[in-house]
Parts: sequence; structure tokens; C-alpha cells
Amino acid sequence: MFEAVELGQKVSKKTFEKELPELRTRLIRAQNAFQSYKGPLMVIFHGLDGAGKGELMNYIGGLMDLRDIEINTFWKETEAESKRPPFWKYWMSIPQRGHISFSFGAWYTGPMLSLVKNETDIPVFERQMKRAARFEETLANDGAIILKFWFHLSKKSAKGKLDVLKKKYGKGDIYDRAMWHREKYDAIVNAAERGIRITDSASSRWHLVEADDKWHRTKKVLEILTGTMEAALKKEEAGVSAQPPGNINSAPPVLSRIDLSNSLDKGEYKKSLAKHQERLNTLAWEVYNQGKSVIAMFEGWDAGGKGGAIRRLVQGMDIRLVSVHSVAAPTREEIAHHYLWRFWRDIPREGFISIYDRSWYGRVLVERVEGFASPQEWGRSYEEINDFEEQLTESGIILLKFWMHISPEEQLKRFKQREELPWKQYKITEEDYRNREKWELYEDAANEMIARTSTGFSPWTLVAGDDKRYARIKVMETFCEKLEGSL
Repeated sequence: MFEAVELGQKVSKKTFEKELPELRTRLIRAQNAFQSYKGPLMVIFHGLDGAGKGELMNYIGGLMDLRDIEINTFWKETEAESKRPPFWKYWMSIPQRGHISFSFGAWYTGPMLSLVKNETDIPVFERQMKRAARFEETLANDGAIILKFWFHLSKKSAKGKLDVLKKKYGKGDIYDRAMWHREKYDAIVNAAERGIRITDSASSRWHLVEADDKWHRTKKVLEILTGTMEAALKKEEAGVSAQPPGNINSAPPVLSRIDLSNSLDKGEYKKSLAKHQERLNTLAWEVYNQGKSVIAMFEGWDAGGKGGAIRRLVQGMDIRLVSVHSVAAPTREEIAHHYLWRFWRDIPREGFISIYDRSWYGRVLVERVEGFASPQEWGRSYEEINDFEEQLTESGIILLKFWMHISPEEQLKRFKQREELPWKQYKITEEDYRNREKWELYEDAANEMIARTSTGFSPWTLVAGDDKRYARIKVMETFCEKLEGSL
């Protein structure tokens, strides 16, 4: 999840200051109009120490009208809080309708710290997170908008920022806290990923913000905060039941960082393909002998090379061990069930391998872009998909996910080739060109999909596909390495 955020994004101070007047005007107008909104806006700041949460809040406070804003910190428990149920203090902190609150950590801090300190186990932690999710859902159903930010730092950046704190404050409580967070970085990130996965929903969205650069961090939060209020007010004006809008694009530009210049010459490709297919054949039989099962799914652009990569995989295995599923529009029977039903139905039995050309991610790609699913429907699908995949991996299934990425120019070139070659003409349709016109919408959807569903138990493999030979070998290598690591 967090590796998708570590992109080194930066905004210069000059650029930020140039854009600030317009953004501040939008922010103030949205805040003033929000006073008549039928529910509160609850903003939660959470993240790694040194990520600048306090500095950011001070800056935002200087831009907004503080008379309608409440700041909540849940540091030391008061006597009144200790004598009441744990969520009492959070109920007491809910702002009135039309008002805004900013809370630091809130109901996430205690459970996450307890997990990091090994004071609680994972089942207890997950129950606590589910309770938090139910709490947020209760508030959202009453009109509240819950906006949650996780401010992330790479391990290297976190170390540097904590060293600065150490030098600034010397020995003492701040020094001890900084050193503890430095030592526990991996455990904190793991706890956060698990907690965010459980509590990320259509009614209370998490936004992952890369916090290394001050101006990028500030601009990102101001845009999301302003856009959320504007979209909610627009929905209320239109008489639509308000939920935090699913189309506020806060996803990091993951796909733009893929190096499409990677290539492989023909001779090296043939040699590598033969070696990996032989390796794969042995591994496929080992899967069968150990009673394991494998699911590999491919998503990506039209003409992105999914079919070619799948064919080379299948050629490297005994065909009796593998099945390929081409996922198209759902049938009448499938429409009558939950969208995940047909994928549960096709889970391979022990010893066998299933490969999907397209998958359950259609919910947050084509159904999102084409309007086949509402923002509320596809917005809650990220958590449903993560839960589905976790159940697969917990049961011992080896799960691989590939995104086949190409440039718009390479896609057009392949479309033209398909039109010219008789045996490929069946692959090209008017719909392919129509989808191409929505490239930016699909790219936004794919970026968010990867950021929200690349997890520790089920990460995405992003394949540079402008060179077909390179892409096919990348898939083969990843497939073999995953099987070897799991057997």
C-alpha cells in the first residue's frame, strides 16, 4: 500500500505561492457555504512522527475561519474519560452540523500503538478497527463527512526527520519518542496498513499523502479538503444523499513512474523465455504435488500485452494443470449476485492454477469510468476486494496481480497493426477507440486502484509493456519467483 506513495513528489515554494490565492479563495468560500450543510466535516490527521501534521494544522488554521473549527487532541486520558466507555470521548468531540473538526490520531492511535508494542494481538486489533469502521459508518449515515489523512514518509526520510528532532531538542521526552519511532518504523507501517485496509470505506475515505515535501503535502491536503466540501455542497444542492465523493482524485500518479523504455533484444528474449518456461513447468508440477493452488490475474490497457503474456505462461506449463478465464460483461445470473460471486465460484481447487484476463478489478475500472457502478458502489469495493484477496491468501492460495502498462502512442500503434493483420482484426473494435478517448479517466481509476489494493499480502506487479519481449519475461520471472518463494 505505502510503496505506491513513495514517489518523491515535490512542489516548489514558488509554484505553491502562485496557486495559493485561488486555492485559499475556494477554501474560504467552501467553508462559509458549509455552515448550512446538514452534517459536520470531521478531518483526521494521522501518520508517522516527523511528517509535519502539527505544522500543517497551524498553516491551515491561518487560512481558515477558526470560529467554526474544533481542534481535538486525545493525548492523556482525563478522569472523566477513564470512567466511561472508550468511545465516549469521541462522541463528545463530534462537531455540530455545518462545523468542522480536526483530530489528531483519534480512535486509531491507541489500538495501533498497542499493536506495535505487542500489548495486543492481531485479532483484537482487527476487532477494534472494525468497531471504528462501524462508528464512522454510523456518523456518515447521519450526514457526517469523515475525511482521513495518513501522512507517510519513506524509511530513509523518516530517519532523517527524526534525527533533526533529536538535534533540535536533545535528550528528553521528545528525543526518546523520536528514537522509539525510528526503531519501530516497520512495525508502525505494518499496523497502519492493516488498520487502513479495514477502515477505508466509501463513507470514510483514507487519503495517503506523501509528506516528504512540505509544499506538496500542504497543496495536496488543501485540494482534497476544499474539493470534498465543494462536492458535498453540490450534491446537497442537487438533492443527492451526501457521501464523501468517490471522484476526488487523491491517488498518487503511480503509473507515470513506470519506465517504459525497458527493452530486450530478440536473441536474449528467446534464450530467457526457454529457460523460464522450463523453470515454470517444474514449479507448476510442484504446486500440484504440494496441493497448493495459484491465481494470477492480469489488468492493463487494451492492447497492453495481457494475452501474449498469458500465452507464454500457459506454454510453460502442462495444460492439464491450468485454466484461463477471460472476464467479460457479467451474465444475467452473475448480475443477480454480488459482483465477487462469480470469482468465488471459480476459485481453483488444490493443485491447480487459474489465470484471469481481466478480473474483479473491473468494478473499480470499467464500471467506475463507464458509470455502471455508482461512486458509493465502486468506492466501497476497495475494502471488499482487499478482504477477498486476504481470505484467498490466508487459505494458502498463491495470488499474483499484474498491471500491463503501455503508452498511448504504443497503444495506437498496436491498434493500427491489428487492423492490418487478418488474424488480429477480431481483436479491434470501435469500443477500443472509444475507451481510448477516456484514457485520463482510466488512468486516474488505475492509479487509485493500485494505491488502495497493493497490500503486503497481495502486492501489484507493474509491468512496463511498450516492449513486448521485456514485458513477457518480466511476467515469467515474477511468476516463477513468487511460486518459488511460496512453495
